[in-house]
Amino acid sequence: MNPMPQTSGVPLLVAASVPQAPLAGLFLSFLVYSFGGWLWESIVCSMMNQGRFSNSGFLLGPICPIYGVGCLFCWLFLRGAADPVAQFLVSGAACCALEYAVGVALEKTCGARFWNYDDKPLNINGRVCLYGFLMFGAGATLVCRFAQPALLAALGSLPAVLLEVAAGLLAVALVLDLVLAMASWRRLSAQLEALRTEISLRLDESLGEASERMLERLPDSVVEGAAEAYERTRDAASDLVSKLDPRVAAAGLGSATDMMRDVARARGLRRPARPEWLDRATEALVAHLGKRDLRFFDAFPQLRFERYEGAITRAGLRERVRELFGRK
Repeated sequence: MNPMPQTSGVPLLVAASVPQAPLAGLFLSFLVYSFGGWLWESIVCSMMNQGRFSNSGFLLGPICPIYGVGCLFCWLFLRGAADPVAQFLVSGAACCALEYAVGVALEKTCGARFWNYDDKPLNINGRVCLYGFLMFGAGATLVCRFAQPALLAALGSLPAVLLEVAAGLLAVALVLDLVLAMASWRRLSAQLEALRTEISLRLDESLGEASERMLERLPDSVVEGAAEAYERTRDAASDLVSKLDPRVAAAGLGSATDMMRDVARARGLRRPARPEWLDRATEALVAHLGKRDLRFFDAFPQLRFERYEGAITRAGLRERVRELFGRK
């Protein structure tokens, strides 16, 4: 059994890594576990949830850094635990805390939610769940007791200069991958903003034209009477809405729209035909971005944008992406 890790910087790295190249050894270990996490997400999880392979993860290359960070954290600070049960429990809790923090950070910085465990039992705000706790705990325990010692033994048999050169080249590749992935994400966000703006303008124009046609057909006396009635009832309506259940008041126009849609469905009214301009806008977006920028929808099937979700739904973009990637 390995001794408990030391708290000072350099001794901790030397004791936990390859003595002749501690930083390179840890970085290469990080990449190995990040690649293993990508395999798990892209093959096992994708086959279970989608029935097909999917290039998972935010980065373009075959790597999920959150797995590497979690495994190295557990190795550095929990490898000396004598009790495997305690090691399992603490590792699972630590990795869940990391996943929760990363999820919140991505939501704040990217304005999107990349995963959601609301359908899993014992989840916390949909960001972590019992299933993840069990998988993380088991994986980290295996890393601490078997995988990392074997990996370090293999790396230790290689010359230090080879480890350092390999780590340096792979670090450059990782930085380039991150730069390309962020540029791809910005292009996707910019195109979604343009789509949302176009839909809003088109809807405003349609409503304005409909209102003008209605007013043209009404006598002047009716229009003036409606304006006076609106002024009299506006304050009363505001007071009534404020007295409603807070959830109903907060829903506002969205609830009214849903109610009208339900009534129309109950009466057997047909849904208006999808406008041609929306089809053209969706196809133009898909053609402009291509698979590399749209892959985020394929990599994260539960990806939800706080700002653009309405535009994505109206444009049928997810359905178009599924066709693009050959998903059912």
